[in-house]
Amino acid sequence: MPTIASADDAPTRPQLLARRKGSSPPHVPTPPRDAPPPSAWTNHSLQLVDRRVLHKLAASEVLILDCIREDADSWLLPFELPRRDRPHSSASPTRVSFLQALELVRQTGIAAAHLGEGVPREWRFLMQQIALGWASTPPNFPAHGPYRGVIRVRATERRCRGGQLSGLDAEVFLYCSDQLVASGTGIIDFVSQSSYRALRRGSPGFQPASDPEVLLEQKLTRSDTVLHARLGVNTDDPFVFDHPVDHLPGMLLAQAALTAHARVSKAARPSRFELRSKQFAEHGIPTFVHCIKSGESATHSRFYQSGLLVAEVDCG
Repeated sequence: MPTIASADDAPTRPQLLARRKGSSPPHVPTPPRDAPPPSAWTNHSLQLVDRRVLHKLAASEVLILDCIREDADSWLLPFELPRRDRPHSSASPTRVSFLQALELVRQTGIAAAHLGEGVPREWRFLMQQIALGWASTPPNFPAHGPYRGVIRVRATERRCRGGQLSGLDAEVFLYCSDQLVASGTGIIDFVSQSSYRALRRGSPGFQPASDPEVLLEQKLTRSDTVLHARLGVNTDDPFVFDHPVDHLPGMLLAQAALTAHARVSKAARPSRFELRSKQFAEHGIPTFVHCIKSGESATHSRFYQSGLLVAEVDCG
């Protein structure tokens, strides 16, 4: 049974943007032992999720196929991952990328809140934390077609304001053929359009950019265990910028952190990842990335704007 927190007063900027669960290494939850296999619930015709539910312009960027209520606190969401690492890449990857899996978890939280919990579709969402870890190794794509599976979402805390759900903490479990592939957590808040406008009053807003790489002006120090770089932004990338947004998306920071991790740790692929947001990352302001090797194959990355920490990421 998830906990329920209630707050009748309007949230402040620190409450909305600084809520996080510590800074320890990424935690991967354990699936419930008594839960039936996902296939027991998904033998019916899928109702394709409208792209607008997931705040997408392009239907091709929608990964979630349906949202099926399992019980009062759990949902099952069938998904398909296309056999491509990035939309503009001509390469045909053999394994599911971490970035794709993170985007899948992000869409899962939005779908569960809108379709499962009744959050109004026009409300804006704020991803406070997202974490994921592979059960063993990244799964392989099939020889043909997309990678298909089911995500089980389990609410662990609900936050309400004025009788309306305003925040959700959840655990997620990714299955393929009833085998656990990955698990993770997410913390997401929801605000009305009017509250969001008040929250973002005075922000620079969307600004087009076309940087060639996600990490610019890279500099390695301390025997290649510390990386300093400037974040590159390409608003023409439909994976990150499916539509114009008034801040730098978390998936852009995730992409940069994964790139920095590979450079510093020399590890081809991380097994675990956690991103924690501190405040909005704005367009038009230089964003600096500092990545340090924090373990044998682990890194800790921080993102700064104007000397202020906007997000931090642990990879391992």
